[in-house]
Amino acid sequence: MKQANDGPTFLRHAGRVTHVVMTEELFDELWPDPRRAWSVYEMPLRMEQLLFEAMDKSLAETKEDDS
Repeated sequence: MKQANDGPTFLRHAGRVTHVVMTEELFDELWPDPRRAWSVYEMPLRMEQLLFEAMDKSLAETKEDDS
């Protein structure tokens, strides 16, 4: 997995590429897709944490605006 931080890592079976491993950040750079959506059930833990952090930040900003 450490290699995937530097760029895509290709896993081969019988001489053929079978899997490409990369970080989510790199994947987003290579294939940005604003239509991509994840359900909370399908999200990896990190994506779920980012969602909750964004929601908390949004709530905090809303409370500041109301004050």
